[in-house]
Amino acid sequence: MQSPPPGFTGRLKRAVTGDAGTPLVFLGNFEVENQWALGEPALPRVAAHAGSAVVNRMDEFALLLGGKDDHVVLKTAPDDGYRAYLEGLGLALPTVHVVAGQRPRRTVSEDALADPELLRTLTDLAADGARLTAHGVSTVEEDLAGRTGLRLAAPPADRCKHVNSKVYSRRLADELGIRQARGWACETLEELAAAVAAAGELLAAGHRVVVKDAFGVSGKGIVVVDNERTLARLHRMAAAQAERTARAAGTAVRTALVIEEWVAKRADLNYQFTVGRDGGVHFDFVKELLTEGGVHKGHRMPARLSEAQLAEIREGAHRIGERLAVDGYFGVVGGGGEGGPPRGPGPRGGVDTPHPKKHTTT
Repeated sequence: MQSPPPGFTGRLKRAVTGDAGTPLVFLGNFEVENQWALGEPALPRVAAHAGSAVVNRMDEFALLLGGKDDHVVLKTAPDDGYRAYLEGLGLALPTVHVVAGQRPRRTVSEDALADPELLRTLTDLAADGARLTAHGVSTVEEDLAGRTGLRLAAPPADRCKHVNSKVYSRRLADELGIRQARGWACETLEELAAAVAAAGELLAAGHRVVVKDAFGVSGKGIVVVDNERTLARLHRMAAAQAERTARAAGTAVRTALVIEEWVAKRADLNYQFTVGRDGGVHFDFVKELLTEGGVHKGHRMPARLSEAQLAEIREGAHRIGERLAVDGYFGVVGGGGEGGPPRGPGPRGGVDTPHPKKHTTT
């Protein structure tokens, strides 16, 4: 776990509230994408929530984002020895509020909504001027804000969801002329059919492609394809899923998928910048992922990049940040490698332009 860079917390507060002195309440609601994906046409998934009990415990990462005047809501209290270790490093930790009766499959936000005593505590913090910030904002976090009076230090949930779609990411990168793997963003069945035909030509030439849900996360909602038969089967499944979703919702048929060429890469990178309410963009850092057999082992800082490569990442981040501001987003934007091709704005991502939502300093 890595502490924020010097001055990050104050800079974050100025960006999302306009005042570096505003106390924040942090929520580490990882896998918020599961909320954004509700009702969205997607690839059929097996064990879609497998591993959620582990990922939801990453809520503790938020402990390092705040200062002594801030607050963090956690599923369980941090280990005393670990807390003493952090304090021994000179870190001024935020006040910790622990939910009652946490459930492993729930995010910390959902746990907080189910805890009447904690809701009263958060209501008192709201009266003292605290504001709510989260790994990502969905309707769950909006509900928590409404129940407690905590103002969100973030855009509304629908705006956060919109800019975190891989479809938005890909189209924004295309619009800005940012280099990315060959690929197609699909929101209609006609666009999907055309993308499948073009991707089939890549497969016939010996390449591989990847099919991604707009709101897939942590390796879920992503399929690597190496033959035309598999792609055709995925096409049929995705079209059928889109039609079922539309019938259930009583809406027009649509889809939300990205198909891209699976490209070779030398390294995976994570990088982050912050977009302020005033539209200003601050580049925070870039770091290199260390992996072994596909397993994430940590990061290398500084990343092994040339000055030209670093300049390209910085320049791309500023252009994306400026456009995100125009589209109504402000806050942290994090990009990184998840394997395969780069994609456009939105968190995480190889080099992946960022997805706007995540406090990736952890």
